[in-house]
Amino acid sequence: MLLCDVRYVLAVPEHRNFTYVAEALHVSQPTLLRSRFGQNAGWEERGMGRTGDPRTEAGGGHPRRRCTDSHEKKQLVDARRGQGQFRRNVLQVEPRCRLTLIAHQGMLRASHIKPWRHATNRERLDGNNGLMLAPHVDHLFDDGWITFDDSGRLIISIHLPHDVLQAWHLTRDASTGVFNETQIGYLRHHRQHVFRR
Repeated sequence: MLLCDVRYVLAVPEHRNFTYVAEALHVSQPTLLRSRFGQNAGWEERGMGRTGDPRTEAGGGHPRRRCTDSHEKKQLVDARRGQGQFRRNVLQVEPRCRLTLIAHQGMLRASHIKPWRHATNRERLDGNNGLMLAPHVDHLFDDGWITFDDSGRLIISIHLPHDVLQAWHLTRDASTGVFNETQIGYLRHHRQHVFRR
């Protein structure tokens, strides 16, 4: 097995989907598909070569919405990768991570509040539907381990292991500042459909 194949094997459990694996390894999706590991994993046969999202390609999750405008399609693809117009839109609303206060853009991820799979095309690009978060905070938020109430108070799932709280210096009930009305609507969706109660 080649060293690069070992990197692919190690990246899959951490990132859980084809698109994220390619991004984490800094390789294009076609390169990953052509690799011996991509061929052995059968990603092309399962349709992952087209979008990288097995939930929608395999019939699970929400059906794909068609984009007729090629410009909109490119913006949506860039937004899904945390780049492009969505990232710029979020930075106008949220210039730093609410928990770590880091403002260095290269160290932050543009994270959807209302998940991509639940959002309309307009919501997917709406800067109010995003938070700029440090990677570890993004992971916790995206997987529903943490959320925020309408006033900006941090809410931590009772299922989050205590050692994670300590290691990442998270404080229950920390106040992170107020959200605007549009963000509050997205956060209500996050609390209802993503947060682990």
